[in-house]
This record gives sequence, C-alpha cells and structure tokens, in this order.
Amino acid sequence: MTLVAGQRCQPTSSMRSGASRRALDQMMGSRDSLALIRASSQIIEFLEVTQDEEIQANCAKILRICLRDEVHFDRVTQNRQELGNMLLRNLGVFLYSDIVAMELLAALRNLSRSPPQLQFVQKEYLNTLIQVAKSPSTEKIQQVAIQTLNNVSALPELDKHI
Repeated sequence: MTLVAGQRCQPTSSMRSGASRRALDQMMGSRDSLALIRASSQIIEFLEVTQDEEIQANCAKILRICLRDEVHFDRVTQNRQELGNMLLRNLGVFLYSDIVAMELLAALRNLSRSPPQLQFVQKEYLNTLIQVAKSPSTEKIQQVAIQTLNNVSALPELDKHI
C-alpha cells in the first residue's frame, strides 16, 4: 500500500484481527522463550526496514501487546537498547497515519514503563513525542502521548528536556 503524505489509511481486517492476531498467538502461545525472542526479533526487524503502513501498524500492535506483559517484556527488550529510539523515529515518519501513530505510541508507552529502557532514549527523538502531545490529530493519540511523556519524565535527564 502506497500513500501520499497527509493521506490517512483505513483499518483493514488484518489490522483489526487477522494476520497480527495469528502472529501474536504464535508468539504468546509458545512456551519456548527462545522462540519468543526470535519471533519478536523478526517483528522488530519488520518495524526497522519496512515503510508499509499496514505492516508498521500490525508489528507495532504485536510489540505493544508483548510489552504489556511483564513476563514477555523482559524477553522482548533483552539486548535491545535502541528499541525506544526506533519507535520514536518511526512515529516521526508515520505521523500522517493515525492508526500507525497510535500503535507506535502505545508500544512506546508500554516500553516506557521501565526506567532502565528509558536510559537509552536519545533526547532529540523526544521532540516528536512532545510535538504529538502538543498538537495531536486525535484526542486519543494525545492521551497516549501524554501518558508516555509522564513515564519518560521519571528519568531526570529526560524530564529536563521535556
């Protein structure tokens, strides 16, 4: 799917349930932590390299759900210091899409619950998050951006920047 800047995408059935749900079931249903780590690595790699809106939304959704569970949080974030920066970079790229922005913000909010993960966030990437909180496209996006900023402000050096 190719979109022009400023154009909003409509949710598709796979964004609501289909492909992302199946991938999530495979990840979360696995008792093998190595399988979870491999699967989450693939999801993060998709987030890093693809420019497709639907893939970004689906991968961010899977990551968001994994990061809300403490058991999976540690496995997914293990050795991934750049995860917060990558989510913030992608947020800047996909600000024109409410659906992608919402999923990236929600994944970032879940990641930001852990102060050790925040220590790797670069201050210049926070500007995108601040911009979203100040002038959001929807009220829901603003709420999640503010929740994320509140989490981020737990780290004094990032709080000074905010």
